[in-house]
Amino acid sequence: MAGSVSDEAFARAAQQAGIATFDEIEAGRAAQAERAKNGITVSLADILVQQGVINPATREKLEKKALADQQTGGIKQLGPDGKPLGAAPK
Repeated sequence: MAGSVSDEAFARAAQQAGIATFDEIEAGRAAQAERAKNGITVSLADILVQQGVINPATREKLEKKALADQQTGGIKQLGPDGKPLGAAPK
């Protein structure tokens, strides 16, 4: 499934699920940019797995969620905590 989900959609799904923090995602994006300088294209999901932020099974679940959100136009207004507004607190 890798490659069918945009990095932005994946990052949003990971943050909304509380699986990756903003700082972890930004560190992943920085690592991604470094590799791109060397001509290596790697998805954000793969970077986060390589950095140990998520495992491959979690990546797959998040990719499915992000893909579903992309296909349904899953735009949600987020609060300052990165969670959708109106979401029940845990």
